[in-house]
Amino acid sequence: MKVNQLTIQKTARVYQHGEPKNPIFKWLCLHGYGQLGQYFLTPFNGLNKEEHFLVAPEGFHRFYLNGTYGRVGASWMTKEDRLTDIADNFNYLNLVKTNYLDNVSGKLVCFAFSQGAATLVRWLSSASVIPDILLIWAGSFPEDVNYPPLKQKLKETKIIYAIGDEDEYKTAESIQKQEVLLSNISDNIIKINFKGKHKIYPEVLDKIVGSF
Repeated sequence: MKVNQLTIQKTARVYQHGEPKNPIFKWLCLHGYGQLGQYFLTPFNGLNKEEHFLVAPEGFHRFYLNGTYGRVGASWMTKEDRLTDIADNFNYLNLVKTNYLDNVSGKLVCFAFSQGAATLVRWLSSASVIPDILLIWAGSFPEDVNYPPLKQKLKETKIIYAIGDEDEYKTAESIQKQEVLLSNISDNIIKINFKGKHKIYPEVLDKIVGSF
């Protein structure tokens, strides 16, 4: 069987919090598996809209979370035709950066939750962008990244890794594996361990943002 590929035009949704009028921080935020952009940004509602401008692109892959009806979620990719999805995500994030962030002042914060972390880290390894702050929340660094160049690239970036002590998606083995990958990206990662599960807690987020 021969498989052909056809590049098509697709409309994506990009959500925002705040206005791009001289913020102190401008954010690129990537959601986790099964989330939608509008709900993903809810924990960020407490951030001052004059100081923080956030954009949250939504993954292309939308699906019903339970069967064939009801709540809908989105994801960045699956294992099926993964290299094509990775390339599409690179192009997508490049467009988001160009259209929403390049002409906005302020320090750049790259944030990713859960599944969004792998997509963000892969993109950072290939894109020309260097964030001032990289905040990974309950996510995993992918193994298919050339880390030495990325580590050099992010040597001036403040890197924060946050995870709950009751995260239901983490095991002792996966945490140990993650520690190795974390050491590959920086020697000075700020690790935040909070009480909680696999979710973004506004009070924890506010405390972290206060340390920026």
